[in-house]
Amino acid sequence: MNIETTYSLDEEDYLEYYLYDVSSARRKKKQSKYSFVWEETVFFLLCCLIIYRATDNIVLLYWLLAATILVVFILPFFANWSEKKYFKKFINKNLKSNFGQIINVIFTDESIETIDYSGESRINISQVREVNEIGRYYFLPLLAGTTFIIPKEKLTNPLEIENAIKYIVSKLGIEHNINLDWKWK
Repeated sequence: MNIETTYSLDEEDYLEYYLYDVSSARRKKKQSKYSFVWEETVFFLLCCLIIYRATDNIVLLYWLLAATILVVFILPFFANWSEKKYFKKFINKNLKSNFGQIINVIFTDESIETIDYSGESRINISQVREVNEIGRYYFLPLLAGTTFIIPKEKLTNPLEIENAIKYIVSKLGIEHNINLDWKWK
């Protein structure tokens, strides 16, 4: 196998990777994304009851309950917006020099070779930990902690790359997590 492709990454590609990575890490930990909201809500409701018992002020209780309901429904949207904004800022600060740079990737039977503006590298395919596939991307996390981001829409030969990825999955017996309808909420 000797499959070669060329593409470049931009802000949206990096952002999609970081958002997917953080959402899949939460899913793997089996922890609710907004568990802190529910904990705070229960605490806030208990405070409401204590205040009501202490003051017998029903109007204050209604205001506090309305505030609790607003927090439960608005905070998750705000948290998503805030997290996306944070990653955009991080990407623009730390990865801006990578935007638009041509990356040449060669899949062989034993390695993945890359040639870009910073130099050349060769990584044994045994270093691929798993393959994550979403609608527009392949993400290949490596044992060393870095990840190959492969945008499907920018590939010159998408079917050949799909076959190369299937080859890696079958040769290594690693997980191929397919989540084609994933979207950042």
